[in-house]
Amino acid sequence: GGGGGGGGLDVLFMADIGHARGNKEDLTSPWPMSKCAHEGAFSLYDGLRDYVENQGAAPQAILVVGDVAYSGGNASVLNHTRDAFQQYLMGKVPEASVFPVIGNHDIHYMGCSAGERHASTQPCYYGSAEKEFQSQPQLTFQQWQSNWFAAFPGLLGSAISPPPGDRSQKEDGGWVAPTRYNLNLNKDSSVYIIAGLVSGAEALLRTSDSPRAAALDAAAAGGREVECSFLRDSIAHGRSLGKTVFIYLTHHFHKSCDDWSLIRQIDIWIVGHKHNYWQNVEGGGVVVQEERNYPSRIVIGNGGFDQGVIDVVSFGHLREEFYGRGAAARVRVHLDVKDTCLSAETCPSSSLGLTAHCWWKCKAQPGGFDGGGGARKATPSKYGYGFTFDA
Repeated sequence: GGGGGGGGLDVLFMADIGHARGNKEDLTSPWPMSKCAHEGAFSLYDGLRDYVENQGAAPQAILVVGDVAYSGGNASVLNHTRDAFQQYLMGKVPEASVFPVIGNHDIHYMGCSAGERHASTQPCYYGSAEKEFQSQPQLTFQQWQSNWFAAFPGLLGSAISPPPGDRSQKEDGGWVAPTRYNLNLNKDSSVYIIAGLVSGAEALLRTSDSPRAAALDAAAAGGREVECSFLRDSIAHGRSLGKTVFIYLTHHFHKSCDDWSLIRQIDIWIVGHKHNYWQNVEGGGVVVQEERNYPSRIVIGNGGFDQGVIDVVSFGHLREEFYGRGAAARVRVHLDVKDTCLSAETCPSSSLGLTAHCWWKCKAQPGGFDGGGGARKATPSKYGYGFTFDA
């Protein structure tokens, strides 16, 4: 249940986003990192512009669920991404209302993959310095964190650090943005947002100055317990604020908290990492909170990095609607999916995994916003994706 006075939450969400057209020279080598600087990646920004300028969308905030322009926390790329959101959203969403979740390519540009040869003895370093596909020392945790704070100031102003319920987490530095934090984006809303650290990284050692509570990935030794503690503290804090709908954002889904008593309190779990779209609810379906046993899940990793997996680039729009009164007051959380690139090429272009692409060319959408590659619109999901959560 839920619902109160005032307007409900209204946010856009996306993951695995590439560069805007004007930033296409940013960090695109070695190959395959250039896969986040083609027409599909550009279309996301063009489609966002169409959505606010031509369709009247007025989101309160933007959530980027990991792999935020594939930067490794590089200050220049993060700042360019901040500026691109301001440009394409026409300043309608303040800088301080864009919130990143940390994915593997946000820790290091190359993604802290299993290819880190010395991963058992050396950390996957923060930043974008690399040599022969291996991360190189560049940023301390604090420098890396500061770059995120500078580009996304809401991490300092609005991110909530839930009070640690466990003394050991307090001693380990507590929960801090950008790795583990909460959001109460609208005081009238029933929705509470929990951003965790299930990054999808495979190389799991971090620099020695990294605070354990903040930086230990859920997939690392002891990490599941840390992520579960964070979830426990987050849910308790959200409930103390009167929140009744819990949305969990992590870049990846695997090797996360495995405490079912916590997981079943999550209503909607949104991830990226796989460059595809998937949901565990029928398209256009309605999930009733009292009738569900596990979270409604969305994978929305088709935001711009093109591996030729799906023929559309998409973002999501979460809208909260209050209805009923008094004891019968409820909310509907609508999760709409919009496509910004409809592939105009053979998809996939090749049967060879990493070389395959689908979004080097997108169909023109007359009447949409043209940022230099043809007109683009935010159109209802080609596949009828999206659903409604009733609580």
